[in-house]
Amino acid sequence: MAYLVSTLITRAFNLSGVVGLNLETVQPDESDTGLYLLNALLDFKASDDRLIPYFQQYNLTFVTGQEASYSQFSLCRDHDI
Repeated sequence: MAYLVSTLITRAFNLSGVVGLNLETVQPDESDTGLYLLNALLDFKASDDRLIPYFQQYNLTFVTGQEASYSQFSLCRDHDI
């Protein structure tokens, strides 16, 4: 399912109360500002948290007939490598 950026920006303005729901429409300059802020947020998150997933193997002893579930997923920052 595609989710349009314009829909995201419009809903953000509606939820923040800047533009009234069903009363006003998002103006082009507001939409430009919303797109700029969304790109800034995505840029910040992409550069701030460049995490790399890795897996570590464990040898575990299990008991027959006993239910167990183990999973471990780890992340490390790219500059830690």
